[in-house]
Amino acid sequence: MADITPESLGTALRAVPCAHFINGDFLGPSPSESVRKLDIINSATERPIAESLCAGRADVDLAVAAARKSFDDGVWSKRLGSDRAVVMKRIAEGIKAR
Repeated sequence: MADITPESLGTALRAVPCAHFINGDFLGPSPSESVRKLDIINSATERPIAESLCAGRADVDLAVAAARKSFDDGVWSKRLGSDRAVVMKRIAEGIKAR
């Protein structure tokens, strides 16, 4: 596994779109919202390594509606806890392997 340096982390994070991930899609800010960004700071170097898009009311409403629909559909919320644990463990193993 390659060593992660502040520089390589910053490079990787800058490759991620500066957008909200809602309902499986990267979305820019709602047209009615002003665009504000927040610097993500590396606490070791105190230097910015990425930016995050600040959410406005319309963005939050869209995210909450998507989450509510997903919950009500029951694909995840109605699964047995043991089944969800298997999925979460697989995700954790994938993250650890990277």
